[in-house]
Amino acid sequence: MGRLRHFWHRFQDGLELWQLVWRPPRTPHAARWLPGQAVAYAVTPFGFIPDFIPSPDQFDELIIVPVLVEPTVRLVSEDVMGECRSGLAPGAAQG
Repeated sequence: MGRLRHFWHRFQDGLELWQLVWRPPRTPHAARWLPGQAVAYAVTPFGFIPDFIPSPDQFDELIIVPVLVEPTVRLVSEDVMGECRSGLAPGAAQG
């Protein structure tokens, strides 16, 4: 249960970090657009594999969502990420 709680807190810290990253005008538009596409793909019933086939559909999302999020991390410059991390509560979003 502790590992799940740790994962949940890290997930919340990551969401808070990305809310801060979206605000600066130096953040590229693609870095604002791609995470939204990843979330939209994850929550919509449309996909490469239909949702009524339960197991393969999760594998589909486990591949596509990180493929959309990973370039987002690379697009945001280190100084913007550093400024946003310093705006978080101490100990949040270290990784």
